[in-house]
Amino acid sequence: MRKILTLFISIFILTACGGNQIKKDNQKQEQKNVILVIADGTGPNLMGYLMEYARLAPNSPYKDRKSNLEKMFSMGKNGIVFNYTDSTIVTDSAAAATQFATGIKTYPEALGVNADGKKVNSVLYKAKQKGYATGVLTDVYVLDATPAAFYAHQANRKMRDGIIEDMTITQPDIVLGGGLDYFVSETDLENKKYADILARVPYIAEFKPQAEQDDNLAKVINNGYKLAFTKQEMNSLNEGKILGLFAPVYLPPYPPADWQGPTLLDMTKKAISDLSKNDKGFFLLVEAGFIDWVAHENAPQTVLRELLEFDETLAYIKKFADKSKNTLVIVTADHDTGGFGMAYYKPTKESKNDYNAFEKFNKLDSGKSFVYEVEQKYKALPKSEQNSDTIKKMFKEDFGYQENLDFLNGINDFKKAFKTYWEKQGIFWATKKHTNAPLFVVFYGDNAGIKDNVFHNTDLFKIMNNYLNK
Repeated sequence: MRKILTLFISIFILTACGGNQIKKDNQKQEQKNVILVIADGTGPNLMGYLMEYARLAPNSPYKDRKSNLEKMFSMGKNGIVFNYTDSTIVTDSAAAATQFATGIKTYPEALGVNADGKKVNSVLYKAKQKGYATGVLTDVYVLDATPAAFYAHQANRKMRDGIIEDMTITQPDIVLGGGLDYFVSETDLENKKYADILARVPYIAEFKPQAEQDDNLAKVINNGYKLAFTKQEMNSLNEGKILGLFAPVYLPPYPPADWQGPTLLDMTKKAISDLSKNDKGFFLLVEAGFIDWVAHENAPQTVLRELLEFDETLAYIKKFADKSKNTLVIVTADHDTGGFGMAYYKPTKESKNDYNAFEKFNKLDSGKSFVYEVEQKYKALPKSEQNSDTIKKMFKEDFGYQENLDFLNGINDFKKAFKTYWEKQGIFWATKKHTNAPLFVVFYGDNAGIKDNVFHNTDLFKIMNNYLNK
């Protein structure tokens, strides 16, 4: 009898434990994630630029000649996105991101408000209210328009002190990027309020306090955020809310040898790793923001470098989505910047290869400095040294352009010389501003419920919100 009783008890325990394990497995299966990847300023021409580079460049880093973006396009569901605002055909990043985030049309420069200036809640806010983990990350500054639209409500994107206040209210679990300059005021610095904290900052020599209000950094700390200023510090924080500030403003496109910060890929890995611990799932915004900054500079070589970093990040996100099965990945842009293009030139016997795509891509891959920084260095020189000889020397030393540059003789204006150089390679830009070009979008992973192919960017909010609410 005792043996029979023992057997029954054992069976009961095993059944209970098994039931709990099944319950845990079901919870894991029901976990849902949304990863929205915005390549800022990356219109269809620039996405094509990345894919063509992978296919055609003799020094292509892709063995199979296919970018990760192209692979996601081939395996996912594709469409085009219009992004006009409530009142304008051409948008800026703030309005575009607000429309992604809230599903409501607004006006340029606005963050998290509708066309009447009234607060509207984002998909990030709604996800957090339902128990999802949330995060935003960018390679520019965390208060910039695109990430801020998902957690802030301000009439203008320049209201950075208000954006910080909103961050402490919405409280995304992870916020990673640059922007320490905007969290500290001159008064904070003079009063040595954050002396111990700033002593940890490896880029302190470049730091310039720009906050209008005092105590911004104290606000985020008092609301439970742990600060990280290096990749090592970021990876050492394994619980609680994280605010990573890895640069004064933007993460450097050409990091110096002593750079201690993370890359876009490093931040993405950290965010997904931490947010995945939530049983319900997560919402994550990943912004490749610096593409837009260098597209405004009409700098094709740095744009290419940023596109490649964006594509490297996509490889990791794709791998995660393939493994998780319950993850919807949306890859798109907020707007096009620059109107990038390559011009046709009829070849001649003497110069049939002058504008060959392979030669162009070789030149594109030779850049090693951010145009804005080199131009500022040129402008800082005495007037007597601001001439075409100096420009040619800087082009060779800072950009790696080693061919004969005599066609720049007599051009003393840096911007004009830079434009002339690239037009000689057959590469043109329509503008330094945003354009109204329709955008590509790819839905990857768990995308079975998406039926349409043409969208307004407000539709993406509905898709994300519906997915998380299934």
